Amino acid sequence: MNAITDLILQPKGMAVSSLPLLSSRNCTQTLTPLAHGQLRRTINGQLIHTGLPGHTKYQSTITGEDQAPPALENIWKGTLFQVGCLPYLTQPNLGNPRIELARDPVPDTVMVVDNEGGYHEPLAVTGRQVTLPENKTTDYVSYRPQLDMYAVDFQITMNEWGMKVGWVLKLEEA
Repeated sequence: MNAITDLILQPKGMAVSSLPLLSSRNCTQTLTPLAHGQLRRTINGQLIHTGLPGHTKYQSTITGEDQAPPALENIWKGTLFQVGCLPYLTQPNLGNPRIELARDPVPDTVMVVDNEGGYHEPLAVTGRQVTLPENKTTDYVSYRPQLDMYAVDFQITMNEWGMKVGWVLKLEEA
């Protein structure tokens, strides 16, 4: 793991990160919902969605520029990564003392956000199950998702005189 970044990018089944030191400071990551289904009008003009519930997946683009390249040698389209994402996902709690997250969280990233903007530690996190602190049943839970994602494409660029290595990795959730 690279202590300089919160991003986790590890080929599945390998004990080594793809982010060596000085390869990923100041990275950016976007999470975008993958298109599934379509919006269609019924004969009565009502707009409906034809996608199936539960078929919601993300695509991601990670961009970096640093002094060293990421370890992407022998990484090709279809390589499966475990990605500890940078963006937080937030879901509302509808008054329950426990909430189930939609995706696995990166360890130690789950937090309860109250309606005044204050952050609180959850009482417990077991897998996707989060136990909220007392009197925090109408608030939100934020976490960084840990996703299994396949490499779709990547590129590496080098600015010789500027001594900067740029890279872009595109992924889709498994």
